Amino acid sequence: MKSVVKHAYLLLGFACTATRADGQCQYEVTQLEYPIICALGDVATSALGLNNHGVVVGSYKCAVWTHSEAYLWTSEGGYVALPLPTGVCSSAAGDISDNGVIVGTFGGGCSVFRGFVYEDGQYTELPPLQGPYSWADSISNAGLVVGCRTIRDSAAP
Repeated sequence: MKSVVKHAYLLLGFACTATRADGQCQYEVTQLEYPIICALGDVATSALGLNNHGVVVGSYKCAVWTHSEAYLWTSEGGYVALPLPTGVCSSAAGDISDNGVIVGTFGGGCSVFRGFVYEDGQYTELPPLQGPYSWADSISNAGLVVGCRTIRDSAAP
């Protein structure tokens, strides 16, 4: 079976200084190619966060029906999968601060999803106020996290 690798694309240094003379925006496109071959189908990657140091975070999955895994990417080191905590089978990184703090969402028991903060190799789970779910979508350089969480026993955040 032939595997096809899908790529995440990243626009770096986007600056649009179009004038009547040139009429073009200037930017750089970097292709992030995940270095695995998947026997189950295509590798799908998503680049979701980028800090001012060019570090990218996101998620990848081996096939549409498999669980995703969070990654960190640098131009020097390439892809590095974030380790999954015990009992967690799916994760996605949503953003990274300039200090290297990563936020995202992971699935404990593959059915209940919780937001997380990942710093210095340690996860901090962000619990809902009440109910089953929370998500962490973005983080500021001051450490403020933006996302959503359930506030009652329903699944609606």
